[in-house]
Amino acid sequence: IIGVIAGAAPADFISAIHALVEFRYLAQAPHFTNKQVVKLDRCFKAFHQLKHSIVNAGACWRKRGEDKPWAIPKLELLQGVIPSIYSHGAVMQWSADPTEHAHIRVVKEPLRAGSNHNYNAQVCCHLDRRDRVERFDLALQMCAQEDHDSAISA
Repeated sequence: IIGVIAGAAPADFISAIHALVEFRYLAQAPHFTNKQVVKLDRCFKAFHQLKHSIVNAGACWRKRGEDKPWAIPKLELLQGVIPSIYSHGAVMQWSADPTEHAHIRVVKEPLRAGSNHNYNAQVCCHLDRRDRVERFDLALQMCAQEDHDSAISA
């Protein structure tokens, strides 16, 4: 995004966007050193110092009757990222991998397997069948392990 707006926006505007993008990038780390958290904090503070330039450039508008143009829930949530890293470590909600994987497994696969009629019943049936297959596979693995153990001890 920086390459797209470079030269078309004021320098402070570009710096604010850069700080926000850098913050988001850095926050996705699986673990943090103190140096990384300090850099993350600098990006956050830089964005807040420069965000007025985004408003001044006309890229962020107030809703009618609002005094604050930055009443954006996701931006307000960013204030809790650094304290959360200090108290709990890496912030996993910045990675969509686990939830995307679950969404694919629980929603998209059953949708593709069905006829798009009576969706809820088809999804439940699909998930029930998959659960039974997984339990059967587990039982087979346990039996194979028992057979292997008994062959070794004999």
